[in-house]
Amino acid sequence: MHADHILGQLHAAGLGLRLGADGALLVAPAGLLLPELRDLIRQHKTALVLALAKQTHDANIINTPTEPFTEPPGYEGTGWRLAGAAGLSAPTLARFRDASLALDAAPENHLQLQETTP
Repeated sequence: MHADHILGQLHAAGLGLRLGADGALLVAPAGLLLPELRDLIRQHKTALVLALAKQTHDANIINTPTEPFTEPPGYEGTGWRLAGAAGLSAPTLARFRDASLALDAAPENHLQLQETTP
């Protein structure tokens, strides 16, 4: 059985499977793990570990910028950073900056932190 199919079965059962820092497979929530699914994970552990490691590796590649985030020319000292700014025209940089400021100002883009009492 293919690891992606097994991961799909686990997801359909309401389970999440991920790699721990030590390479162990972690299943959550544990209360939903039926014996037959536990056996399926044990039987295909190596394939699942490899599939999850590949997903993590691929996600790291996708989320790693190829260029560093730097302050574009003309915006030094503003704290605004952009990857790939080299070669962009001043009007394009101004449009990016305006869009960035508009996104920062939109309340729906802000996280609402709520304190909880123990």
